[in-house]
Amino acid sequence: VDRQAWELGTQLTPYAKGGMYEPFFNGVANMRLDGDVVCLELDDLNDAPQLRTAVLFMVMFRIMHEMYLSRDRRKVCIVDEAWKLLGDDRETAAFIEEGFRRARKYKGVFGVGTQGVLDFFKNDASRAAYFFADFKLFLRQDPSQIEEACSKYLNLAPPVRRMLESVDTVDGRYSEMLLICPLATAVLRFVADPLTYYSSNSRAEIFQALE
Repeated sequence: VDRQAWELGTQLTPYAKGGMYEPFFNGVANMRLDGDVVCLELDDLNDAPQLRTAVLFMVMFRIMHEMYLSRDRRKVCIVDEAWKLLGDDRETAAFIEEGFRRARKYKGVFGVGTQGVLDFFKNDASRAAYFFADFKLFLRQDPSQIEEACSKYLNLAPPVRRMLESVDTVDGRYSEMLLICPLATAVLRFVADPLTYYSSNSRAEIFQALE
């Protein structure tokens, strides 16, 4: 028996006919990325790491194909909750790094969102994503995260650090953010209308009431 063939077959067994993930792969591929807005929600895969890894590989391949297929259409790829992808998963972190390095050449924009600024300094790929981003938006950060980030990673001028430390959120009224970009450095305030506020709120009691 060829050992490499045996190992490859063993790894593919869960996804092949008779495997536990057969229903996801044995059929017609129906994922379409030709809409003006496409949302891919992968939260339900968190309890199945093997399946999540395989699906992520396919999703990344399709996104890269669409992003780098042409240079005549504007494209945006935004990865939310990116802390899940910026850690030890080298392939997905490299995918994000490549997006920041290449997308602009194909009339594309790449962006990621995560809770804490320290998430961007977990490995070389995530650091590259941070430093290649022209536009950076900082929401309110824990003071200890600001202290660690500024002492180890961020070279912020004292006035800019004070601006970051001043960023605040008043629930139900406004949310502030620090913008750093080639055009300006400023604290902005987002004020949502009631419909936007309640329909996008993630607080458990509000979400449950809407449900």
